[in-house]
Parts: sequence; C-alpha cells; structure tokens
Amino acid sequence: MLFLVYFEDSNKKDHQTFSNLSNLLVILASICYAYSANCVKKIKGMNSLQIATSSTLIATVVSLPICFLLMDFSRVVKDYHIFDISLSSFFSCFMLGAICTSLAIVIFFSLIHRQSAGFASQSNFLIPCFGVFWSYLFLSESLGMSLLISLILIILGLCFVHFGRKKNEVI
Repeated sequence: MLFLVYFEDSNKKDHQTFSNLSNLLVILASICYAYSANCVKKIKGMNSLQIATSSTLIATVVSLPICFLLMDFSRVVKDYHIFDISLSSFFSCFMLGAICTSLAIVIFFSLIHRQSAGFASQSNFLIPCFGVFWSYLFLSESLGMSLLISLILIILGLCFVHFGRKKNEVI
C-alpha cells in the first residue's frame, strides 16, 4: 500500500502534497478498520446492534469537528450546487445511505461475533460484485469482458480462501 503514496504525478507540487496526505490517510483508515474488526470480537455483553450504534456515534463525534475545521463551505455552496437538490432526492439518498449502511454494519458485527474478523472482512470483497449487479439490473449499465473476468476472479479468490481451510478451523 505504501507504493500508492509515491505513484503520483510529480509535476504538480500542491496536488502532490494533498494526494500524498490522502493516500496516507487511506492507509491509516485501513489499519484502523482492521484493528477495530479484531477488537469487536473481544467485546462481551453487547449485541451487534449496540456495537454498531456505539461505533457509529463515536465515529460521528470524532469526524464532525474535523469536517467543520477542514471543509470550505463557501466552495461547497458555489461549486456543487447543493441547494439545487430537491428535498425528495435528498431524503431518498439519506434514507438509502442510512438504512443500507446501518444494516451492513449490524450484519458485519454479527458475522464477527459468529465467526471471526477475518471471515467477516472477506464479505467486503463481495461489495464490488453486488455493486456491478445492481447497476446492471437497475441502471442498465453494460458489462464488459474485463469486468466479468474481474468479478469471477474475486469470487474464485473468496472460494479458495473459504473452502481451502479445514472444516473446523476459524479464520
């Protein structure tokens, strides 16, 4: 992953600095994600819904001040036409994000409690497969041969990892 930090266009100095910082933050987020998935298994006395709720609230409390400090609100209003979004579109997008995300987090933490953090993390590899499926089904997007081969490789990789372990072994 550290290779990503240096794989940038070096002609733009400001863009380079921002891009390097962004890449480092992605790496840090991945490390924190793996750490939290392993820590969840050790939490006793709370069900998956309670863990999902508390982790989301803590993430919100940590993220909001950073968002308000770093975000240029004048640019958001000017460049992104945020006030042109209809209320029904905003509500639909909010509900879709809130329901899908909350359901996914609860299922993820439930998988960690039932199996292991490694097993639950494997489910994340299926996200692109379902994204392509839903976009094909609902948005009529085309499926290219390289895309289909990539999806098949993802599924085969998961099958090798899942079925390659011993019957009673926990990942």
